[in-house]
Amino acid sequence: MEIIAYSSFNLDLAIDYTWNNWKQKQESIRKSQLAAQEESSKWLISQFQTELDDCLDRQFQSALAIGVLTPTEISIFSVVAHFQYKDINLYLRRCCVFDSLQWELKYLSKTIICLPEYLKTQILIELGKLKNESGLATVTES
Repeated sequence: MEIIAYSSFNLDLAIDYTWNNWKQKQESIRKSQLAAQEESSKWLISQFQTELDDCLDRQFQSALAIGVLTPTEISIFSVVAHFQYKDINLYLRRCCVFDSLQWELKYLSKTIICLPEYLKTQILIELGKLKNESGLATVTES
């Protein structure tokens, strides 16, 4: 058996080796996390779209040009749909009120909570308010 004794420890090589391994592990973890977030976002958007389809038929969604925004966090309540009417941004999201899943419609400074079975009617009512309030404002300004 032969014993090899190194005369000195090469600190620079040890640092470089450890640093490169650490960077590779960090990059691998970051890539894995991004992939998991992207996959989770796809599933959350798909689930959101399915629930939205249960409340609003596709023709209605197309007429409003509803688009689902990419969630910024991984939560079923973080998925939001967006559309515009009369240059006003409106947002739809699911919410939970007293253990009951409902929908939240937000625009301007208003927030309206409604049951899934009344979502389409509530949207039409709110759009009617926007349409007629802008018409009333024009008439009163004359």
